[in-house]
Amino acid sequence: MKKNSVFICVVLIFLCIPVVVNAHPGRTDANGCHYCRTNCAKWGLSNGEYHCHNNSSSNTETIVKQKSSDNSIKSIIIDGEKITISESMIYQTTKDKLDIIVIPNSEYAEHEIDNTSLSVGENNITIKVTAENGSVKKYNLKVIREELSNNTNVSIKVDNEVIDFNVDKPNITVSSETENLDYSYILEDKNSTLKVTGDKNLKTGENIVTFTVTSQDNTQKDYVLIVNKSENIGAVVFTIAVLSLAGVAGYKYQKKKKISNVSNY
Repeated sequence: MKKNSVFICVVLIFLCIPVVVNAHPGRTDANGCHYCRTNCAKWGLSNGEYHCHNNSSSNTETIVKQKSSDNSIKSIIIDGEKITISESMIYQTTKDKLDIIVIPNSEYAEHEIDNTSLSVGENNITIKVTAENGSVKKYNLKVIREELSNNTNVSIKVDNEVIDFNVDKPNITVSSETENLDYSYILEDKNSTLKVTGDKNLKTGENIVTFTVTSQDNTQKDYVLIVNKSENIGAVVFTIAVLSLAGVAGYKYQKKKKISNVSNY
């Protein structure tokens, strides 16, 4: 009987101790808080709502985290080039379309770019950043698309002499020792390019050398130069000497043959 009385007393003591039950604490951060992901409505919370559990009380204390109002921009990169950020920005290009990367300061912010296709002249692009709490800030980007140049003008020198391509069929003469044409050029527009053909391994006589200039907008113009390579004088003299000797030998042979024929009579 005594043992039963002791057992009943122990049970009564445990029943009198208050039990603290917190609402689905789950995994919490250092502050004892977390985002509600499951059974949120059961506890009067919204899905994803940030709240905390106070373990010192028998009730759950819910703290709602204030949503971020940060709609600022951390960086803007246009075609690989980082630009200075302001509410109104200016950028120049010759392209018809831009690759724009916008990185907001807040990870919860979202952004929109209304247009990246460009026409020649001034283009206005709006970058809209929406913060987590819905506040919006707009950034204006003025893009000036420059018209592509069609400039194909060039100054060409051969052996340090400027070639006048305004005359009909400009031509020059180079020595017999010249293998490759010695030229230099200056393009009037640095965005243009020049390609040369026919300037290597010059042959004796007439050679056609073409300087092709391609402008920024792909307009092309050919500058044609006739290059006359002189004959090797030494070879010419040698040839004349050989022919002369051959002529003298032939003459003597014919004369000797005539004398021999007269003697036979």
